[in-house]
Amino acid sequence: MFYLLYLYFGDAAKDYPLLNLIQYQTVRTGLAMATAMIVAVAMGSRFINWIRAKQGRGQPIRDDGPVSHL
Repeated sequence: MFYLLYLYFGDAAKDYPLLNLIQYQTVRTGLAMATAMIVAVAMGSRFINWIRAKQGRGQPIRDDGPVSHL
């Protein structure tokens, strides 16, 4: 999907000079990092809650381990 936007904006850069920034790999990398951060912040807590609910009662602890580790 992002590649198609890149192709579209690459062609539209002839009419809008500000869109020439899309041609630089560093700008595309920064936009990808920002998108990943937004998705992580927006979905992170929901994903953690879903994983906790799916796990059930937590990680089992063996009884045969050293007492000092409990």
